[in-house]
Amino acid sequence: MKLIAKTPEQRYQSAIGVQADLERCRRELTEPGLIAPFAIARHDMSTRLEFSERLYGREPEVRALLDAFDRTSQGAVETVLVSGYSGIGKSSVVREILAQVAARRGYVASGKFEQLNRDVPYSAVVCALDQLLAQVLAEPTIEHWKTAIAAALGDDAPLARSVLPAIERVLGPQPPAPALDPDAARPLPCTRDVRLVQVFARKDHPLVVFLDDVQWLDTASSQLLTQLAISDDTESLLVSRRTATTRSIPLIHSRWRCASTNSAARRCHGSRSPR
Repeated sequence: MKLIAKTPEQRYQSAIGVQADLERCRRELTEPGLIAPFAIARHDMSTRLEFSERLYGREPEVRALLDAFDRTSQGAVETVLVSGYSGIGKSSVVREILAQVAARRGYVASGKFEQLNRDVPYSAVVCALDQLLAQVLAEPTIEHWKTAIAAALGDDAPLARSVLPAIERVLGPQPPAPALDPDAARPLPCTRDVRLVQVFARKDHPLVVFLDDVQWLDTASSQLLTQLAISDDTESLLVSRRTATTRSIPLIHSRWRCASTNSAARRCHGSRSPR
């Protein structure tokens, strides 16, 4: 099993190590006729300096994320704020739950807020939705998703295409979006995108969304996340928000204060590991 271990660092690091173990097996088969149990890879060593992919010193933070995903898989709606300075391993922490998400047939999407794009509403959300649509297009159940997305959007599908062109790859060509009064059109993107996200966030396939640099969160995206959190139709949704500074934490939390009984907001702050 060591030869086919999942991670490279768990496999043999040199042909010498494999040769030593095979020669021992040959000797024991020749003389006693039986291979006794022994510790393998004792003579194995790498000739190259390689850094381990294993994450050290972040067990509490990883456990907090895994617990949040467990609750999400049962139908809860949660947001976890992963904060800390650049280079302390925030991205590595959130990647630790990807195996659990895949094991439960869940979906993962990500987006990043940009300081220079704060005047572009839903930029990170649109990026995450693009990734979700690309995932379902590669599945054999595309007709199921086409029906579910069409039902969720209804007559708003042409409007969705104006913000999310990839929607046509699932639903097919859409007619031009109708002209709307500005006051009437203002709440539509938020409501429409909430329904679209809810299609993917279900107990059968929980949804995990990673949002980077939420200190640059725009107002429209903040309203969308709030609606997702307080809507009774939202289930099995975990939003992990990463920020590179701790100064914006109180503001961000006040922007997305979970008001429904089935949602929760939690913090997961990373500090530099002691040397």
